Parts: sequence; structure tokens; C-alpha cells
Amino acid sequence: MRRILATFTLWTLIATATLLVAASPAGACSCSGEIDDAAAFDFADAVFIGQLDRIQPARVGEPVKVAILDVSDVFKGDVDRLQGIVTPESSASCGFDFLADELYIVYGSSESNSTVWGVEDGFYAARSCTSTRAIETVAELDFDASSAPPNDAGPPSAVDIRKQLGDPNSSLFPEAFIFVGVLGFVLGLAAWLSRKSRPAI
Repeated sequence: MRRILATFTLWTLIATATLLVAASPAGACSCSGEIDDAAAFDFADAVFIGQLDRIQPARVGEPVKVAILDVSDVFKGDVDRLQGIVTPESSASCGFDFLADELYIVYGSSESNSTVWGVEDGFYAARSCTSTRAIETVAELDFDASSAPPNDAGPPSAVDIRKQLGDPNSSLFPEAFIFVGVLGFVLGLAAWLSRKSRPAI
């Protein structure tokens, strides 16, 4: 009986470790070096100033969240007054934490320029690894461009935000599949060992 319990405990620990690995972030945030404003401006698809309006948190099992920014000045790109910004949920994956009452300069990437995750039309991606940051005044920005007002549009529709955040019906499928499979194996093994260790009548 003790051997059965020890085996069951071992396989339960293995199952737990498997689930933790499956649910952990894909990788740590790694920056190639500091990017100045001029270089970030050239690389970005959109450059603008805005303040946080609200956050749409990531769904369980999905890697990104959406920040809606209230935009005041646009230096580059097609930007709406209430613009959706996609960023990783975890700071370990270079997610950017937008805070209330802060003014931000955002260097956004579109789908064609984002190599980390999918970005839907109408959204831009931003990471902590770029020059996106909180600022005090426009005067501290180091690029030569004049500003324009944003498009009088936004925020993104609830449907578009849900699409960007991922399908809630499928987000837990890989983890649930792994859990059920491992649990079934553990229970089957425990039942087999139990039968095998019974004394013959």
C-alpha cells in the first residue's frame, strides 16, 4: 500500500510540474540595447502621446492585454482618439504597464512590424523593450516631427477587443487537455499497481 501511495504521489508531482511548465511565460524579456527617440521614431508605425483610459486584462491562458489610450498628439501613423494598444500581460515577456494619470509617448508597431504576437487591424503593439515610456512634457522628446490631432474615432469595438484578446472557449484547451491526460494516466497506473500488489487468493 505504501508503494502505491508513493507512486501516486510521484506521478501527481510530475503532473503538477507539467502544468506549471505549460502555463509559464514563453520567455524572459530581453532587450538588445537602449533605443533613442530618433531610431524608435523611424522604426515605429505610429508615434503618439496619450493617457490611459482603461485596461482590458488578458484572458486566462492568453498572452496579451489591451490598453485603451486617450490620444492628444500624433507624430506618425493613423491613430484614433481612443487608441487600442496591445502589450504582453507579463512584464517577463516585455509587457508595458500603463498607469493612470501618466502621460506616455508610445512607439507602436502594426501587424506587419510585430514579430512577437498577432496584432489585429486598428491596434498597435507596444513593449517595455522600446522607447515607449512616461514623459513629463513634449519638450523632452528627441525627434524632429510636428504633431497633428488624432482621428476622432474610438474606442475599438467590444468585438474587436475580444478578437484581439483571444477566444475564451479555446484559451484553456491545451492546459485542460494536458491535465486530463496526465490525471488519467496517474489514476490508471495507480489502479494497475493496486491490482498487481494484491495477494493471490
